[in-house]
Amino acid sequence: MMLLMRKIMITKLVMVLALILPLGYAANINLGVNAYTFEMCPYSTQAFDGYVENTYSEPIEVKVYSTSDWITAAPDSFVLTPGEKKDIKFFLTPDVSAKPGTYRLKISAYSKEVGEDEEEIKVNILDCHDVGIEVPQDYERIHACIGDVLKIPFDLNNNGKATELVKVSVDANNGNLEFEETELDPQEIERDYLYYKVTQEYDVITLKADSLYSFAHGEAKIYVSGRVCYDYDMTVVPQSTDLCKGDKTTFKIYVKNNPYEKNTVKLKTSYGKLSQETLELDPDENATITLEVVANKEGNIAIDVIAESKSKVDVKNVQINSLSCRDGTVVLVPERMETCKGSAARFIVALKNKGDKEVEGKLSTTLGDVEIGTITIPPKKTIYKEVYISTMDLDYGNYTFEVTFKGDEIKDVAKANLTVRNCYNGDIKSNYKLVKVCSLTPSGKVDFVITNTGEKPETYYLKGEYGFFEIPTITLKEGESKKVGYIVNVSKDVGEGIIEDKITLEGMHMPYTKTTTLEIEVLPQKECSNYTVSIDPQQINAYELKGYIYYVTIKNDGLADNKFRIELENKPEFVYVEPAELEIKSGKEGKFFIYVAPNTDLPNKVYKFKGKVIDKYGVERKFELTFNLMVEKAQVSGKEPQKLRVVVENFDREKIYTINKTKQENLHIKYYMEGKIEEEDITFLVGSFIVQVGDELYEDQNPEIGKKTYTLRWNNKTYHIDIEFLKVDNEKGVYKFRVERIEIIKDVTPIYTTPQPENWLFKYWPWLIPLAVLIIGLLLVVLEWKKPVYVEGNDKKKEITALKQAIEQ
Repeated sequence: MMLLMRKIMITKLVMVLALILPLGYAANINLGVNAYTFEMCPYSTQAFDGYVENTYSEPIEVKVYSTSDWITAAPDSFVLTPGEKKDIKFFLTPDVSAKPGTYRLKISAYSKEVGEDEEEIKVNILDCHDVGIEVPQDYERIHACIGDVLKIPFDLNNNGKATELVKVSVDANNGNLEFEETELDPQEIERDYLYYKVTQEYDVITLKADSLYSFAHGEAKIYVSGRVCYDYDMTVVPQSTDLCKGDKTTFKIYVKNNPYEKNTVKLKTSYGKLSQETLELDPDENATITLEVVANKEGNIAIDVIAESKSKVDVKNVQINSLSCRDGTVVLVPERMETCKGSAARFIVALKNKGDKEVEGKLSTTLGDVEIGTITIPPKKTIYKEVYISTMDLDYGNYTFEVTFKGDEIKDVAKANLTVRNCYNGDIKSNYKLVKVCSLTPSGKVDFVITNTGEKPETYYLKGEYGFFEIPTITLKEGESKKVGYIVNVSKDVGEGIIEDKITLEGMHMPYTKTTTLEIEVLPQKECSNYTVSIDPQQINAYELKGYIYYVTIKNDGLADNKFRIELENKPEFVYVEPAELEIKSGKEGKFFIYVAPNTDLPNKVYKFKGKVIDKYGVERKFELTFNLMVEKAQVSGKEPQKLRVVVENFDREKIYTINKTKQENLHIKYYMEGKIEEEDITFLVGSFIVQVGDELYEDQNPEIGKKTYTLRWNNKTYHIDIEFLKVDNEKGVYKFRVERIEIIKDVTPIYTTPQPENWLFKYWPWLIPLAVLIIGLLLVVLEWKKPVYVEGNDKKKEITALKQAIEQ
């Protein structure tokens, strides 16, 4: 029993000491959040607020992090002065693969000086994703003619709770979708179309809808039955014929349509000229056309006559046996040639002298250009010349032309055929129908899809009437598509209302254009200007010979980029506004700095001065600031230097700087210090990587990708410059980076005001808590010791004596 009592007392003493020892350490950093439970969908994002507080007596460096990559903190690292509290913005984005259920995530704030504090949040992942695809009942089973192109509607639906980006696909080789991707809000249904050509008697089409944001999936099937509706018979007579080279002959082509359907039959031939190329035939109708050919070379000439309807292709073969019926000079050119419009066609002409005397003559052509001047052909020789044909001014189609060699004693003519095809084409589309913008302001970005629908690579020129393309010239391979942004910029004063913007695509190889339209709603001026003003702080309690800053934050909620300025009524001489004008893009924020630096001649009173923010449209926001000046007799002491700290605000933190062996960058900064505006130049150049302020420079031999702080001393000031490296090439001496933060600290002689009475309880409260715990613990020990101790027999006095000795030890 006595041993048990002793163990209990020792345990209580250890517990008291455990409460005392870590108390001052763990309480020196404090992490808090404003929400602990979330319900959300995978891949969505929720933001919540938190803070970190330094209750330690010294500055600490803090790192905020989470054990889960779902959580991001902004900012995630910083320095806190004693008593400083930093607001943190947390962003929670569950992974797209997160299954429904409850997840517990931890957030920590760590400082190597004082330790760590953490919070736990609970995330309930909902079952949010469900996409489907449905075909109307009338289109589930389709009967059609082989060769028909069907337009089949189907609906995409989002039955889930989260927005989905749905990709549609079809397994049919001869099917094309009107659009392949679309974004659907929860419970939204959107109609799409499949263009399908019937090519066989039976086919099963599978349509699939897959979310690109989640694993949601849907399918639908379409059953197609096809039958032959567009049949015909074709006969060509004669099958073959003999012909002198250079003479002409005619073939007859007989076409008979099927007795069931009206039919369109298109004819073409590999050689010669058809009297008609398209036949519109009623059921059981007959038609006769002619094929005219000229034997322009010796030997056997094989000719294909091709007929094609929606469901059938028929080819008949005939031939000409071309004989050499005369001697002399012969002009030979290729029988046929196909080329793209915008390209050049070159025919090689062979001039052959079969006689025993040289022949002189000149070449001419009914299409294109040939060599000018007299051409001499030696006996029994062949020489070669060229016919050059530019297709820029030709229409699409077939051209039969003659090449003539003519001299005093001889003339010979050959014919050839050139087909000019449309190889260069393009298309421009956009899903945008209406864009709202502000007059005379670049605003609104519309994406257009440019597609090369031709057979060759092509360069396109893009333009619009009320805007400009981010990439005005684009080159695409055949079949390639690219998305190009169009910035709507109504630079003309067209007034309010809806206008139509003509968007033009023009090809380089040929004079063609494609146009589409975009409706633009020019909004009233009052809708273009919308902004909010917030001031921190609203009131400052100040002392003379010190500088104070009001931060005036402007948030541009309007649709247009805007310019702002501040006007102060009866502005005192000790008040400064910086900058004079501030340009803020739509949806962004900017800051004015109102700097107040009272001198010693000012009376002790409360100053109130009114001001207003005015934008470029003349819209005003009024405000009032309070400045409570408390003038007291100052006592100057130079025993210890005081740190005067300034964080520079008026520079672009998003600007990308690039330096190399031939280029350096310069950052000019302005800031307030000791009642006046200071200006400095920070220079970045290659050494390896060099930062220079004034005559002081720092050279970094081995910078790396990521964030780094450079510290320099110049003119009694310490400069802390935070840099994020985006590209580092130490071998070539090339660096890309952003400047994130600039802090300037100056050593000044402190000015002490008359001491104010202190609250001793507030001053010494960090020591009162552990002292109180120690006193309570000792009281517990004494009370335990004072309790009567029950023992058996005559050993009672010994046990009491031993217990007292244990407590004393």
